[in-house]
Amino acid sequence: MSSSDFNKLCLQDCLKLGIKYKEQHLKEDSAILKASVDCLLKDITSIANRIPMQHQVYQPVERQLSCLELKYQSETTTIFRNEEFSHLLCSVGTCIPYYMDSLLLYPNLQISENNYEEIMKFAVVCLEFISYSIEIEKNDFNINLVDVFLTAADRIFKRSNFVNVLLRNDKPLPSVPKYALKDTLGNVETMTAGQATYQLYILVCWLFEMKNKNVNLPKFYLKSIKSIVINLSRIPIVNSYILIPSSIWKTGWQPDMSGPFNTQVPSLPIELLQEIDVLEEYIFRITLLGWTSRQQFEETWMCLLSVLCSPLENLDSIEINDVVHASSLAIKAITALLLQTLSHPTAGHPNISNLIHVSRNLPINDDNISIRKLKKVQESIVYKYNECTHVCKKSEIVNVFEQCNFEKLSNNYCYGQISIKYFLIATGIIQEDEDNSLPAAIFRKREKMLEENGLDINSCLQFLLDYYTQLMKPQSMTNIRILHEAVRSTVIISDLFTDKLQFTWMMDVLLELSKLHAVEDELLHQYLIVGICKAVGVLNPDLETYEQVKKLLVQYLKSPYLSSRIASLHGLLYILEGCKLSNITIGGISDEMQLILPCAVEYVQFNLNTSNSVLKKSQEHSSLVWSLSFYLIENVEEVHMEQNFVMNTLTTAFTFLNVRSTNPLYHAIIKGLERLLLVKKSLIIEKFGKQVLKLALDKMKCDNPTVAILGTQLLLSYMYTGYVFEVDILCSVMPYILEDFFSPSDILTKVIGEFLSPQQPHPKLLSKVVFQVFESAISQEQLSLLQDWVVFSLSNFTQSFSIGMATWCLTCFFISASSNEWLRSYFPYVQTRVGRYEYEDKKMLCIAGGRFL
Repeated sequence: MSSSDFNKLCLQDCLKLGIKYKEQHLKEDSAILKASVDCLLKDITSIANRIPMQHQVYQPVERQLSCLELKYQSETTTIFRNEEFSHLLCSVGTCIPYYMDSLLLYPNLQISENNYEEIMKFAVVCLEFISYSIEIEKNDFNINLVDVFLTAADRIFKRSNFVNVLLRNDKPLPSVPKYALKDTLGNVETMTAGQATYQLYILVCWLFEMKNKNVNLPKFYLKSIKSIVINLSRIPIVNSYILIPSSIWKTGWQPDMSGPFNTQVPSLPIELLQEIDVLEEYIFRITLLGWTSRQQFEETWMCLLSVLCSPLENLDSIEINDVVHASSLAIKAITALLLQTLSHPTAGHPNISNLIHVSRNLPINDDNISIRKLKKVQESIVYKYNECTHVCKKSEIVNVFEQCNFEKLSNNYCYGQISIKYFLIATGIIQEDEDNSLPAAIFRKREKMLEENGLDINSCLQFLLDYYTQLMKPQSMTNIRILHEAVRSTVIISDLFTDKLQFTWMMDVLLELSKLHAVEDELLHQYLIVGICKAVGVLNPDLETYEQVKKLLVQYLKSPYLSSRIASLHGLLYILEGCKLSNITIGGISDEMQLILPCAVEYVQFNLNTSNSVLKKSQEHSSLVWSLSFYLIENVEEVHMEQNFVMNTLTTAFTFLNVRSTNPLYHAIIKGLERLLLVKKSLIIEKFGKQVLKLALDKMKCDNPTVAILGTQLLLSYMYTGYVFEVDILCSVMPYILEDFFSPSDILTKVIGEFLSPQQPHPKLLSKVVFQVFESAISQEQLSLLQDWVVFSLSNFTQSFSIGMATWCLTCFFISASSNEWLRSYFPYVQTRVGRYEYEDKKMLCIAGGRFL
């Protein structure tokens, strides 16, 4: 790799191969990975060394260049013009994402102190080269090249701290005064840090202006640009200044600047947050950037509480409206702030973390060798697909073994984010030490993360619940807008509850509110029904409460308001999961399930293929109905539901999927069928096997690669369920496919290795593949190679098989590797003797072995 003849474009493939080898051999060091990383770091060092040592700002904006900057720009531009340098920069840039992945997976590859600065410098050079390309080539620059460098810089900045950023767009950046940075920018020693702070501040202002507008910029550009801005804006040197809303400077606020570069500002004055425009921009900034420390989390919490607790006395109607608006915004912001503690792996860093999602669907049991093999195959497909579509990803391929709730069509927060099983563990209703499930592992991981960050979320929750209790009392006469936000917030932050009493409080308070407020208040009741059902799912109260909740569900499921129906479906899913987990009836369903089940079954039957135009156009409603359908089929025996419920539901699914589409709902239904194929194998194969097979084959023919991959995944899941007919077909064509794409030596390695596997579920069928592969090799005059393979493999028979199986395998090998036509004609009969050890089998082994050479 260090040779001058080595094609640097191959380096990323070497990294990928090394990572894949390491994943499969965790206890072994990957020589190719180590060599690839060493080669990559040498190239990065080479690039860093060619850039002028004394770094300056390249092409600064809105100011004259200093003498040093002018010299730096001239020398760097000359280097960028060098074709060999640009090729090296590009080849290294394509490798950076894989290198960063390897650092996350294998701590022993962590960046050393010697390489740290050079990697940071490389990220900056990537951005500077983009600036150079745009300046030189104007509107004719290479889009793919820009994406490579943006992605490389983004991945580096996600792991480190460095100050530099660049953005160009056809819409000019906002013009922002320098405000409190004037003195910083006028000082030679602090000018560069001040300029970086100022430019980042402009970019965050631009993001705020663009949040609800269409930007004439490719999405993959915008995603990387936004990510870089967020990563750099979290650096302590610039963070406190960037969190200040631009509108606050217009009030005349003049803070005392501090810090090593005079770029840090004190906490925001609480009284200034009462202004709606200031508050809206402040909420945007704290939501965009998150928090960087426990202290910042607590300061943000106190700022928002100050807005929340504003008095209404002695105010006119206009001022009251402003306070109500501000309080509503503050409740939303506090909810979002607390919800960020549910993110992983780093709480408060929304750019590198996602909200924890615990699916209500149990993990697919992989105690079967075929299912374990399928799992590896599916993981490979998803990995390769995501790798090939990283630039413009209109839709994602999902692994059925790692699937979220079917109705969850994006990574955004939604109801059902956390399962009832997780809540039962978090509240101690199920003892954690007795549960080794995935929800228990996720709960332990989150508790550890909160402890490491020193976050006391329970105190925050208790304060809010006490405050909301006062708001929800009838005698409080709370403004309806604030009440709506308080109820909504309660339902969302209940995902953070860790005490059974908290769910009891929520159920009691929300049930009382449902009696006091008219059904016509659609906005309020859509939150009430979800919160009530979630609490009931966790608490499993008495039948009288279930009766009360059922009446609410029946009422809301017939509502003319779409939002009420959607909320009721979420509620049904919470309750059904709770009933399933609390069921102690052997071979039947609980009384609670018997009470609620008819509501779910009836709604699915009437709305799965609805003629209602409003419901048909709602993808959220449709996805929930399908999610409910699949959950019922998987978790409730058909005898407890309406006759032909399963048949009618799945027939509707196949009919729906006959229409070619690429929308997320279409994908979710295919994945629903694929999951049922694995968890309800006998039901699906016996009644719908042919339809599943036809569907998979039809999708594989589709011109759209995403749909074709979905079809391939479905077909593989169908085949790996272990049905011999399909496996027999595959084994009959496999020798011809292998012969077309692999050398004889490679074929023997793959086929013999699989045949000698003790876990091989279809040895009889695979023996035919071995026989045909050997026959092909003999026709290519490879007989000596075959005989060598058989001799070298002899030890595997005695070590891995029973004596009966070893006898049969050896006989198959000897016959397959023989050129004696009479002996080879005997092979079909030998196939039928698999695993047997009688006199006849011993005699066949001796005959075959005697004529082997």
